[in-house]
Amino acid sequence: MANLLILNTTIPYPLHHTGNTVRVLPLSRELAKRHRCYLATFGEADERYRELAARHEYEDILLLPSFPTAHPWWRHFFWRTGNLIKRMHPGYYHECVTKLSAFADCHHIDLVLAHTMEVSEFAEELPVARKIVDVVDSRYLYLERRYTHPDPANSTLRGRLKAYRELARARYQESRLLYHFALATTVSARD
Repeated sequence: MANLLILNTTIPYPLHHTGNTVRVLPLSRELAKRHRCYLATFGEADERYRELAARHEYEDILLLPSFPTAHPWWRHFFWRTGNLIKRMHPGYYHECVTKLSAFADCHHIDLVLAHTMEVSEFAEELPVARKIVDVVDSRYLYLERRYTHPDPANSTLRGRLKAYRELARARYQESRLLYHFALATTVSARD
């Protein structure tokens, strides 16, 4: 029996809330049959959080502050990086990583399962030997399709530059995943 830390962008409850909860909650329930599962998620202590905590789906839940919504203007200069939270909001990033590290140490976490690319950068620095990232689907492939078949509303030079910047960031981040994670899972072979 291992201690697993499930790291997710949102509170995975109730099951029908989003596609993310459909992917995370049933997997957590299956893993809990053989392992002790802990959850770290971002958000507020709202009704969904209280209901999930009352159900005891996880051994313990760490609620981290919500993602910052305001971004500095100089974010546009980071063309080749996927770690935007780390670069744009270093104080927030280090606060979250510190809390996650303490949580992992407290519960003797053996494996981290990070759901989605958005939270993968938080898992990279955790002091846990084994890490898995569930990419779900390739953001690069999605953006590549959007870039090659542009929306007429984004046909301006500014729109094309923004699309190309996002494409470069996604390619860079996805190409470096296996430097930090033992395994990356997706929903299809193409992804």
